[in-house]
Amino acid sequence: MESPRIREARKTLIASIRKESRPRPPSQHCCIRRVSKRLREIKEDAYVPEIISFGPLHRGKPSLKAMEEHKIWYFHDLMSRLPETFLEDMVRVIEKLKGDSRACYAEAINMSSEEFVRMMLFDGCFMIELFSRYRTRKPATKNDPIFNVYGMLETIRRDMLLLENQLPFIVLEHLFNIVNCYPFTNPPPFTSSVTPFLACSWEVQSLSSSKHTHALNLVRNHYLWHSQEYKIANLMEIIPIPCAWDLYQSGVKFRKSSSDDRCEITFTEDGVFEIPIIRFTDCDEVHYRNIIALEQCDKDCTHKFISYVYLLDLLINTEKDVRLLCDRGIIENYLGSHEELALVINKLCTNVLMKGSFYTELCTKVYAYHKRRRNRLRATLKRDYFNTPWKIIQVIAASLLLLLTFLQTLYTMK
Repeated sequence: MESPRIREARKTLIASIRKESRPRPPSQHCCIRRVSKRLREIKEDAYVPEIISFGPLHRGKPSLKAMEEHKIWYFHDLMSRLPETFLEDMVRVIEKLKGDSRACYAEAINMSSEEFVRMMLFDGCFMIELFSRYRTRKPATKNDPIFNVYGMLETIRRDMLLLENQLPFIVLEHLFNIVNCYPFTNPPPFTSSVTPFLACSWEVQSLSSSKHTHALNLVRNHYLWHSQEYKIANLMEIIPIPCAWDLYQSGVKFRKSSSDDRCEITFTEDGVFEIPIIRFTDCDEVHYRNIIALEQCDKDCTHKFISYVYLLDLLINTEKDVRLLCDRGIIENYLGSHEELALVINKLCTNVLMKGSFYTELCTKVYAYHKRRRNRLRATLKRDYFNTPWKIIQVIAASLLLLLTFLQTLYTMK
């Protein structure tokens, strides 16, 4: 029989369990979250901001505090050009969007309502002012270190495209519309302000802001802007193919495609691999890794970009593959050596969970072409015997000599 003390202890435990607050359920609007451990352990610093934080996940880190003053400075410069009443309008709209913007983050935000509104206001106004100065190329003062210190803009752009360092576009777009209703009667589209800064080296396309949840999502959508019709149903079993150099040895021809969609890779029946140009800079590895992390954790994202990177990983094994694609104008390597780029690409899909590939049909065609014996024979003949005019002449002369010798032998036998 239980003692009264045990029964009392159980009652106390049950009461405490009932008082336990129910965790906030995951929101359907959740689009900003921590990168998974399996991806972080490959390259931790690819997911961590270097100089500036946006949003709550990295806020308050000592290494990022210096830029907090710049946010306030940019905020006051922006407000100095606007009517005084606009500040109240901004605060009111952020308060109204507070629930939706908090729901964009996968984890609970341990900040008071006032702190959260201040953070969204200063971070959002900093980004809007930065986009404006970049677009017009007119920093407010000559002493603005963001524009005058070499590499500062590039580092801010890098930090702005980290999955854990995002600000919801629903907040940014509302702030942008308030700011731009003065002096404009009809403010320009929000994305026309954002894309010049984020685009940097790629062609800006006209994309509706309603399709984007944050800056990283916008860049991903740009990469796939022709490929939005791809659905999960298009995913098929992964078919490995040989690297670019081995394919070249078997007669495959590589050609730079004129397509604006970097994922629109094709392979023709006569063995031509057409690939849109790939520009690879110091920041691209970070961008690629964070887009991959986004596709891994966002249920609304297909794995189209992961499929694209995995195909590059198949094609590029060594510096010979990089050199071949550079010689064909497909790759522009601003990273350093060909070997370094090959190593970077080979590690991008490490620990990435693949459901399948959007390029299975293409890879099947490539593999079949590579396996055809006559294609390999034709490529060997072309490479070893017909690669220069002199070799062609030598082969023809040798063939004629062999034919004459055969005819002479035949005549002698008669």
